[in-house]
Amino acid sequence: MPPILYAKQAGYRVITCDNRPGNPGHAIADASYNVSTIDSDAILEIASQENIAGILSFGSDVGAPTAAIVAKALGLPGAPIDTIERLTQKHQFRQFLNETNLQTLDTRSFTLEEVDAAIDWLRSVTLPYIIKPVDSAGSKGVYVINTLENITDHIENAFSYSISKRIIVETFIEKQGFQICGDGYMEDGKLRFVCFGDGYFYSGARFAAPYGETFPSTHSPAVLEAVSHKLEEILCAAGYQRGVFNLDVIVTKDNTPFVIEIGPRSGGNFIPTAIKLHTGVDLIAAAVESAIDSAYQLPNASSSTTPPIACYMLHSQQAGIYEGVTLSPEIKQHIEHYTPYIAKGATVQPFHSGNFAIGNLVMRFNSPETMRQMLVDAYQLTTIHLK
Repeated sequence: MPPILYAKQAGYRVITCDNRPGNPGHAIADASYNVSTIDSDAILEIASQENIAGILSFGSDVGAPTAAIVAKALGLPGAPIDTIERLTQKHQFRQFLNETNLQTLDTRSFTLEEVDAAIDWLRSVTLPYIIKPVDSAGSKGVYVINTLENITDHIENAFSYSISKRIIVETFIEKQGFQICGDGYMEDGKLRFVCFGDGYFYSGARFAAPYGETFPSTHSPAVLEAVSHKLEEILCAAGYQRGVFNLDVIVTKDNTPFVIEIGPRSGGNFIPTAIKLHTGVDLIAAAVESAIDSAYQLPNASSSTTPPIACYMLHSQQAGIYEGVTLSPEIKQHIEHYTPYIAKGATVQPFHSGNFAIGNLVMRFNSPETMRQMLVDAYQLTTIHLK
């Protein structure tokens, strides 16, 4: 929603493509097509007919390759398709990092016909490992494997979320402190801007989806500077010269940044909205304008304050039929934006990936300590009513 609203306010005509007719972006767009974002041929035909000025996949890796294909075909701004695939296809990303020695990790990828080989390989290594679809988003189908119990179910579930029916299995690396999240902007091959936050996960859970983020990060300036250098090095080597990007990084036990993923697109869960409130830098506008103007320059921040800002995914740990949500007074006083994702009567599943979120809260605080405690307590402060 944020880039669509920005583009309309800026006076652009907005055309949305997605194969879910009920998605809210369709309702506010000037034109919409019920076409899958991975159907590059169909979207290229639509883009040509509509004579578009730019194309953007916001908040998800899934549509990024299609956006790159269309941009190249129509001579529009955008990163090369091989760069986009290198960053969005998890097995290609790990292979690229290993081959360039930018960051090494023991990994294997398997096709759907190789389920037995994947299980045999996991039996031969020292756990824990992590399983991921190579081309999904929102932490769908991602599992931390500490034991071989239910391993077949986890592998098959990971395959179910993969468009190409391929998974990657990689060494699980222990981190210290919070996982680092955030978004940034590359300009002419240089890291022009980056904002770091902390990701919040359920301790001990087998799934790897964050339920919230807080800004600023708790990591030291020295660590965050090292992360910045690592991100710029990888993005430049991958050929990503210009545009917004999303990041997930951990700091290992020996204090070394380890990049989990870099997405050549904006973050989900309203991260760009939170960053704008926190820093004054509008990466939503940057995503739209850089998709139209190849010479776009990111403006300097206009805000003189950096209030602590948090994003929280409203979710349930039980299944049922949604009847509404009650927010406690403690959490309501901090809410800047509340975005419900589902209506009463919708089926709710236990949260284990971003697509099972019920809604989103973006919150402003006076102190980082209050904010972080609120994120820890958020599930108890939001009551999801189910039947």
